Amino acid sequence: SESVNLSWKTNLTLVARAWLLSGDNTSALIDPPGAASRGVVLSNAKKVVVRGLSITGAGEGFSIRTGAVSNVMDSCRIYGNSFRGIEDEPGARANRYVNSEVFGNAGQGIRVRGPLAVFSNLRIHGNAAEGVLLTNGGTNRVVRNIIYSNGTYGVRIANSTNNKIINNTVTRS
Repeated sequence: SESVNLSWKTNLTLVARAWLLSGDNTSALIDPPGAASRGVVLSNAKKVVVRGLSITGAGEGFSIRTGAVSNVMDSCRIYGNSFRGIEDEPGARANRYVNSEVFGNAGQGIRVRGPLAVFSNLRIHGNAAEGVLLTNGGTNRVVRNIIYSNGTYGVRIANSTNNKIINNTVTRS
């Protein structure tokens, strides 16, 4: 049982060895202690890359907090978390989430409350609430994702402006 908290880090890359050697993003597992915990947290981090991890069993699998700017989550599996898979909080800016799978979370797959986030080439499915919820932020981009079989909406925009939803495949089942 573990969590990873990267606070006040700059130009750091966290890569799972199995992913680096073979492209396997299933064996480097982050499984934090308890449903109220967070799996991977970036707070006041800049230009951090997290690649090739599986994150499960947390409250929030991947949490981008205040001051987190220009970070990248790439080739990860975020699943089986008790609140949501990914949380991009207010005060976080310009973070990118690419080439990953977000599925089977008890709330949203992804909740975005910060501005300028980019979600691209993701598979988002089987989450109990929205696949993607854009709320109280703005100017985010959801591009070239496959979004299906989520509980309420594939993509929902609430109190958020200037977002771009481009070239996604969104289905109910």
